[in-house]
Amino acid sequence: MFHRCKSVSEVKELFSKISKQLLPNENGENDLVELLIDSRNIALNEIRKEHEFDFAIEDISRNDKRTRILVEIANFAKQNDFFDMGFPVSVYRHLKKNGYITAKQFNALVKIYNKFSMEKERSLQEKKLDETYNSVELKDD
Repeated sequence: MFHRCKSVSEVKELFSKISKQLLPNENGENDLVELLIDSRNIALNEIRKEHEFDFAIEDISRNDKRTRILVEIANFAKQNDFFDMGFPVSVYRHLKKNGYITAKQFNALVKIYNKFSMEKERSLQEKKLDETYNSVELKDD
């Protein structure tokens, strides 16, 4: 039911609408409400994961979990020799020295992250295509 929701506000709106229709049993319990709450929480977690590296409008402190983007980019760079780590390294040094990343730096990292995510997806698709092609026996006419 929440799978079509694209934002936190949509999830909350749908939850409110459905929960108003559910009445508790004579013991004051309602298994459907509990199930609805579990479904809502799962949907909210998925949306938050999906938007974990959305663009920032404020500086990102050293303790913010979004700084993990530097680790994600570094891991990609280790597996791909062509990847230039110049900018991410300079952002890391800024974070280490000043205790924060500017919103502008973070947003540039998000663009890099999104680009290599597409590269990884394209690479996986090509690999699947190659495997499919190699598994098909070519017949001579």
